[in-house]
Amino acid sequence: MGTWKTYKLGDVADVVGGGTPKTSKAIYWDGDVPWITPKDLSKFSGRWITRGERNISALGLANSGAVLLPKGTVLVSSRAPVGYVALAGCELCTNQGFKSLVPHEGYCPAFLYYLLKYNTASLKCVARGSTFPELSALVISEIEFAFPPLEEQERIAGILGAYDDLIKINERRIALLEEAAHRLYRDRFVTHADPTWERKPIGEVVKFVRGRSYTSTELEEPTSDKGILFINLKNLRPFGGYQRGEEKRFLGKWREDQCVGQGDILMGVTDMTPERRLVGHVARVPRFKERAIFSMDLAKIEPVTCEREFLFEFLSQPQYGKLFSAFANGATVSHLRPDTLLDEPVLMPPLGAQRDYGRAVQPLYKAMDVLAEQNALLRAGRDKLLPRLLREEA
Repeated sequence: MGTWKTYKLGDVADVVGGGTPKTSKAIYWDGDVPWITPKDLSKFSGRWITRGERNISALGLANSGAVLLPKGTVLVSSRAPVGYVALAGCELCTNQGFKSLVPHEGYCPAFLYYLLKYNTASLKCVARGSTFPELSALVISEIEFAFPPLEEQERIAGILGAYDDLIKINERRIALLEEAAHRLYRDRFVTHADPTWERKPIGEVVKFVRGRSYTSTELEEPTSDKGILFINLKNLRPFGGYQRGEEKRFLGKWREDQCVGQGDILMGVTDMTPERRLVGHVARVPRFKERAIFSMDLAKIEPVTCEREFLFEFLSQPQYGKLFSAFANGATVSHLRPDTLLDEPVLMPPLGAQRDYGRAVQPLYKAMDVLAEQNALLRAGRDKLLPRLLREEA
């Protein structure tokens, strides 16, 4: 292995800020270049801009609009929040919420990505601001890290990238299984819906259970051997779905009905995003090796006169997430009281049809859980390797 040398980030990459194109919205969103904000790192909003001179400037040109960043650019969210890191898989543009690093020749983009991903604490601790913490291009440029020769950078990035490649393959498989379950639901209960099916108030179909309130002193990291596994709002993906790896451990008291297990349904009842990406949307609890409870920012939805697998797919339909989120109140923080939904009428097919659907999708759910567990193990293995590979003495 070659000798590692310390460089400032500004010496190994161009640090580029984001911007907004100065043109009409009709032209703005009718293009082929993705334009992203930090929120798009979890789910791309689908905004595309044109390459016209008024819209995008080339890298290095002074322009108040967006800057075209090449594939391999390392994106760092520089405000609200600070420290999320991503690697651009294609040409793109960002808003002002990013400071992007375009590596110079002789430096591996993927290595720089993993280096910053492992050192997000270093980025957060140098953020400054009176209203909210923010990273400036100058501050990022002055941060120092040790770099090995290019060949060693590529070897390290290749090892870590192999883990991420396997994770992406599993994620694609999960997405295909989810789509299969959605298609089967739509075929049986939308395309071939029977107008004679009964409409019932939600309060007759399900029961809502509120989660456990908590204080910061009652929570510990998931690596702790104390308390019980604690599912919180961060485990809910934007617009629905379960996000593993965000669990905590809870040290306080809890009720038995606040326990959840594989297949239970949780709904967001608190949201701080203006688009209401979480409130009213649901997730299915995956398989864990122990019991878990859930926070007050979530509600458990228990079937009363319906089948659980049907209920989850029913609530996962986009129109219901949008409908339920409309019942939330609050300007900055949205709060949804589940009891406000109890009188809302919903179409319920016969229990026999629901059970048939449940039997058909159960193997799909089981396969999704196995793949999700594999990804959790892959992420844990990758994260254990990160500090060993990104140290000079590795």
